[in-house]
Formats: sequence, structure tokens, C-alpha cells
Amino acid sequence: QAARRRVRERLEHADEPGAVAAPEARWTLVHRFGVMGKAPEPAALAAQQARQLLARWGVVTHETLQSEQGTWDWGVLYPELQRLEMRGEVRRGYFVQGLPGIQFALPEAVEQLRQSMSTTSSEADGALVLLNGADPANLYGPQLADAPLRFDGQPLTFTRIPSTWLVQQRGQPVLLLERHGAQITTVAGVDEGTVRQALHCWLDHMATFQRRIVVERWNNDGVLGSVGQPLLESLGFYREYPQMIWSR
Repeated sequence: QAARRRVRERLEHADEPGAVAAPEARWTLVHRFGVMGKAPEPAALAAQQARQLLARWGVVTHETLQSEQGTWDWGVLYPELQRLEMRGEVRRGYFVQGLPGIQFALPEAVEQLRQSMSTTSSEADGALVLLNGADPANLYGPQLADAPLRFDGQPLTFTRIPSTWLVQQRGQPVLLLERHGAQITTVAGVDEGTVRQALHCWLDHMATFQRRIVVERWNNDGVLGSVGQPLLESLGFYREYPQMIWSR
């Protein structure tokens, strides 16, 4: 009876003008860090950023920061990279031709670059070289003052991510393949024969770990009916509207 009376009185008071509704749940103010946690100290943040750049690029220079988003301060990162060098965790030197300034690299990245030096002689002979977009040896991607031009005369730019591939000849791009090859872009001044060889070079590599490859776009248009369709068909691709497919 007493409980019912208290509920009835509470409801009656709630209908009165100016009455404040009782909270539906209990709550208590607490002092805790936000979802992102406590803000790191500047030194700890610099250490994290330096290791992140090295893991992402393999070879890091001041120019690397131009491809990053967010707050990156070379003046803060440089001392941290020096500390990593003194600890033997990174190496400093001149590893990639064309990258300006001091270069810091992971030891494993340096070894990979040394192994790839054998391609220098083949490049001189005009052989095609396939590079992943995220490879530290890749100098292209962001728009540069002397960037090569696409088929339509626009600068050849792309995102340096693992799903992007670039075929080069004598150090110059001849074919760009993005989204695992779903989008293919040719380079101005490259003849059809070289484009076909570049496709063959890329496909030979992809076939080692891909069972099915889909091409959707050729020079910003649908691949079916494009100049790329017969080139792809000569390499074993078949039409499956609106795409071209290679499978094994």
C-alpha cells in the first residue's frame, strides 16, 4: 500500500507546472580519458610516427611527408630517426636515386633494393620492370613537376597502395594498373606493342597468385569496345559484359 501511494503521489506531482521529471536511470560523473585515450607525449608521438613511416615506405625522406595526411613535422621526426639509426634499427644513406635529401631505411628495405639492382642492366636493354605502387623504389604517384603524362595529356598520378601496379621501361612508366588491374591507364607516347608487352609482364606476375582477374576500365572508359579489348583478348581475356575476365 505504501509503495502504491508513493507512485501515485509522484505521478500527481509530475503533472504540476514547473515539475522536473525524475531521471530514468542513475548516473555519476566520472573522470576518465576519452575514447582515443590519453594524448601521447610529443616524444612518444614522434617515435610512433617515425616507425609508422618506415613500416609503410621502407625508405623515408622529407619528401615522404608530402604523401601523408595529417600532422607530420620533419623537424620532430628527424631526431627520432637519428635515434633509431644510433640503435641500429634503421640505416641512413642514399638508397634510391631521385629521392632528394637524407634517406632513412629499414635494413630489410635496403637488402631488397640491393637485390633489385640486378634489374638496372635489364632496364638499360629496354626490358620491362613491374613495380608495386607501395614499393619504396617507386618514385611516382603524387603529382610531380616533371611527372609523365597519361593518354589524355594529364599528369600521371595515383595512390601508392598495394593494389596498384606500374610497369616501367628504362625507369619511365609505360602502363598503370589500379585496383588489382580493374582500371588500366596508358601513358602518352607509348606504342601499342609496348603496351601489350607491359600487360604480359603484369599478367605473368599476377597469375602466380591470382586465379581470376577482372578488367573494367581502359583509359577511363569501359573496356569493352576500347582499344585495349583486342590487346587483352590476345593474352587470354574473354568478354563477360561489361568486363573482361582472365581465369585459370
